[in-house]
Amino acid sequence: MMTASVDLSRLDPKEVIKPRRWDEYEQGLRWIWAELVRLNTSQFILKRIGPFHNVLMFGPDDGLFIPHVITALYDLCLLGVTKLATDKGKNRHTLPNFKNRVLREFMKDAYRQSFQQQLALVRFDKRTQELLDSARMIRNNFVAHLNAEALLRPSQHPRIDPDQDLPVMCEALNSLFETLCFHHTYRLLPMAYDLPDRKPDVERILDLIAAESSFVNLPETRPRVFQRRRKHMAEDGRLEIMNEYRRRLGLAEA
Repeated sequence: MMTASVDLSRLDPKEVIKPRRWDEYEQGLRWIWAELVRLNTSQFILKRIGPFHNVLMFGPDDGLFIPHVITALYDLCLLGVTKLATDKGKNRHTLPNFKNRVLREFMKDAYRQSFQQQLALVRFDKRTQELLDSARMIRNNFVAHLNAEALLRPSQHPRIDPDQDLPVMCEALNSLFETLCFHHTYRLLPMAYDLPDRKPDVERILDLIAAESSFVNLPETRPRVFQRRRKHMAEDGRLEIMNEYRRRLGLAEA
């Protein structure tokens, strides 16, 4: 006979977890939470730096620092995703492994069926699982290790798009974590990055770089070059991005 499902988010987690296993559950949750905050922070910064690199790295000396930061953040995100989701081996504290321990060891019997039903809602779908498998392959062959055979044929291996694929994986991990903590408050970004009315430090830093960018200042520094390129820049979208930064810096639109 099926019992009515219980909304576990309405309960104190201490009512759901066996008392003698509470400390172990809470410690395991906090380990994963710390890694998720690091992953979400890296993805947040990468999302803001990526478009900046594409349009503002204009002069011969503009293309060193930002691309290096992007590569480091991308690798850090892949390591974070795979550490939390796909690591194999004894004592790997991944989200799936912790989920199984919560279900089989920590959870009171009375709530196990309801928890299983709620876990089904956040099960990784086919696309997410394929992305996680690809992330693990990239991590093993190009990030954490260098596979000589893979390096000879890089085009034959999958790619994780930082704008399209990475957010899908992060959201899936966040959703599973929120289910494991029964939707009780764990902020998954630093507060400074999680307030809509606050300009994060990464954007303030990018504004400072933009103020010195040869791209943003092209109308003043090389007006003839700008006039020749303006039409093409308007067609490919770079003019609008230029003007977005000029407005933010208090400059006239070009």
